[in-house]
Amino acid sequence: MFRVKMFSSAAHGGDIASLEREINGWLEASEPAIRQMTQSSDAGHVVVIFLYEKRRGEDQAHLATADVPDAFERDLDDTNLDPVEDEPPTLPEAELPY
Repeated sequence: MFRVKMFSSAAHGGDIASLEREINGWLEASEPAIRQMTQSSDAGHVVVIFLYEKRRGEDQAHLATADVPDAFERDLDDTNLDPVEDEPPTLPEAELPY
């Protein structure tokens, strides 16, 4: 699920270095998977907006493991998981027209 995080230099009294420290601290602590970043200005202040996913791989890992046992029981219960292949298929013989 995508989330939004907004930072503004107005919260730091216009101090850009303090804004950078806040953003870097959030990035290090949260390790978000950034999907998009936008920088803009509002009333003379810098505004930075991130579109991100909660943690790198966390959402995908949760989704990938959520229904695996049910899917296995339902779909793969009677499936031969170690199939033996016969001879590889060959092309049919054909006469060339020359």
